[in-house]
Amino acid sequence: MTTKPTYEDLKQRVRELQKAVADQGKPEEDYRSMIEYTNDVIATTTFSLKPTYTYISPSVKKIMGYEPEELIGKSVFKIIHPSDKKKLLPLLKKYLKAKVKMALNKKDFNFSETIEYRAKAKLGNWHYLQSTGNVIGNKLLFISRDITENKEVKERLETSEEVFRTLTENTPIGIYYNDFSGKFIYGNKKAEEIVGYKSEELIGKNFLKLKLLQFKDIGKAAHILALNKLGKATGPEEFTLNRKDGSKVVVEINTEIITIGGKTVVLGMAQDITSRKQVEEALKESRDAYRATFETTGTAMLIAEEDTTISMINKEFEKLCGYSKEEVEGKKGWIEFLVKADLERMKGYHNLRMTDPNAAPSHYEFQFIDKQGNIKDCLIALSLIPGTKKTVGSLIDITERKKAEEEKITLEAQLIQAQKMEAIGTLAGGMAHNFNNLLMSIQGNVSLMLLDTPPEHPHYERLTTIEKSVQSGSKLTSQLLGYARGGSYEVTPISINHIIHEISSTFAMTRKDITLHHDLANALAGVKADRGQIEQVVLNIYVNAAEAMPTGGYLYITTENIAHTQITKKPYTIKPSTYILLTIKDTGIGMDKHTQEKVFDPFFTTKGLAKGTGLGLASVYGIIKAHGGYIDVASQKGEGTTFSIYLPASEEIIREEPRPTKSIETGNETILLVDDEEIILDVGEALLTSLGYRVLTAQGGDEAITILRSSLPSSPPDLVILDLIMPGMGGGETYDRMKEIHPPVKVLLSSGYSIDGQAKEILKRGCNGFLQKPFTLGEVSKAIREVVDS
Repeated sequence: MTTKPTYEDLKQRVRELQKAVADQGKPEEDYRSMIEYTNDVIATTTFSLKPTYTYISPSVKKIMGYEPEELIGKSVFKIIHPSDKKKLLPLLKKYLKAKVKMALNKKDFNFSETIEYRAKAKLGNWHYLQSTGNVIGNKLLFISRDITENKEVKERLETSEEVFRTLTENTPIGIYYNDFSGKFIYGNKKAEEIVGYKSEELIGKNFLKLKLLQFKDIGKAAHILALNKLGKATGPEEFTLNRKDGSKVVVEINTEIITIGGKTVVLGMAQDITSRKQVEEALKESRDAYRATFETTGTAMLIAEEDTTISMINKEFEKLCGYSKEEVEGKKGWIEFLVKADLERMKGYHNLRMTDPNAAPSHYEFQFIDKQGNIKDCLIALSLIPGTKKTVGSLIDITERKKAEEEKITLEAQLIQAQKMEAIGTLAGGMAHNFNNLLMSIQGNVSLMLLDTPPEHPHYERLTTIEKSVQSGSKLTSQLLGYARGGSYEVTPISINHIIHEISSTFAMTRKDITLHHDLANALAGVKADRGQIEQVVLNIYVNAAEAMPTGGYLYITTENIAHTQITKKPYTIKPSTYILLTIKDTGIGMDKHTQEKVFDPFFTTKGLAKGTGLGLASVYGIIKAHGGYIDVASQKGEGTTFSIYLPASEEIIREEPRPTKSIETGNETILLVDDEEIILDVGEALLTSLGYRVLTAQGGDEAITILRSSLPSSPPDLVILDLIMPGMGGGETYDRMKEIHPPVKVLLSSGYSIDGQAKEILKRGCNGFLQKPFTLGEVSKAIREVVDS
């Protein structure tokens, strides 16, 4: 049967275990192993004068017969002998006072004390327990050992030196006696083993004068001896001893004052802790390495408890949150750094991680609030420390990356929108060109028929009706061209305020149930634009507003000068410039989001095919775009609509425009008419012939070049009316070839497209003029004379 350790042996072991467990820097596996396999009972309680168990180690069953679950949550006083409760209360008060003092002085809490008491086992018998307490966080840690048998041994030792000697000889702790002068009286086998000397070699010798002690420890040993002389016990104290063979041994020594055979002596208890010190040193190195890694990882890191309290952060986390370690560690929970929208989601992840770590997401994005209230987008990676409920988190600030991603999405949306509008514009322009050619044929034939038809003829009225229809069709294609290319025929400096006054005056007479309010800037800058097209823009928006207010309402029109830096949060990039801002707001029925997205698309209408073409706002968009401007629409169902138009400002002087004349001018020069459409050649030849001109026709660029060559040098045409868009050799190439063959040649471009785009380029190269299809007899006669007579 193995002999039980002595009382002092047990006390020494408890202190050693307490010291090791209290070291929070130990790796988790060492801590758990120490708890699981020790014969001591390790328990934590609430920090109060009425403590309850929050944890108790499995060893309680072996010693006291209880399952841990039977005691957790129960009062500590439940199992303590009534007579011994008075021992625990003063101790709890000391802990509370020491904790308060530590908090006030901001110093580490090192207070601990050992007590003995009786505790009731599950079977009802009483056990003597020896408990050493200390504070870990907001809890009390108690390491308790069953000293029932030791108490009995001590009592027997007091009456039987032989029994006492037997115990000391067989205890695993080094036991020795010395008198108050420091002379050795006795040493057990374990003591001999520790120092490497036989007892006979040491008895009668003063340990202060032996080579056992290192020089640095002599003073400490003398101090202990002085305390012993005063009848005081000491320990545990650590010494490094010189063994007989020259090796070193680290021991932990406790002393007690006892009486043996009527003689008072010093009882020393020495435990070899060399291995433990080596382990502690290795653990310290490991802890230092861990701390260094934690601090230098390059990302913000934290360790959080199960209750979300942050127990440790590194310097990067300090930078991220704006708080110091002292302000965060043990004082703040990670939920305090979350925006409200992320709180429930992340608490859910946390609770799931506590129950099933594999089911919870290991990383995700959230928004982080720092000390200054700034919101940052962060990516966090989380994991549990094995065997614990502690969470390690690594955070990366991705705010700039998120901004870049959002900017990318915005730019992609702008590109898609631009590509979409460009494609629709190309389609609209092509349709307008072909339609204008058809209208040109109709217009030309009607003009010829009207030349030979007196007003009293029964067909005259029908012909004029056809001509009006052609003009209506021409306006429709003008709208298409306005969308596709802006339809800028003649750009001059104009006043937006002047246009607003003129159109508002006319509009007010037609819709008296709509009240117009003007707030126009007095010193509004001019803009370079085609007056007719800008009038069309304003009128179309007025009409659109009127349709949204069938029972009347209000229309608010404002103008102001604005810098490009004031135009923000738009789905397009503003070119640096000074702009004028025209805002037209109605109090109509408003639009939903879907309608707003489609409002500038050609042929989109909310009125049905029988009531609208869907080209009004599409042409508005095209015209504004062609003038280098921007247009926005903002609306909500039932709250009206606001159009905002930005046009580049101009400092050029605004002049009054001359009124167009309706007179028909004739001539007798030779004109070469070039077009790929036979129907246009036929009607064009007839129109020009009716005006007195000699007409040559060419179906395409190649035939035109041939005719021009054959006419040289004696009789070149006085003017070439050249179609812009033709298969094979287009208008641009045909013009360039003609200029090479006969540089003085005069050319009047004609097209179903607008003057923008390719036509402008040709005009820049010296072409003499532009004629928009379909044209009337008066328009073509005027255009011819302007070029031929120049």
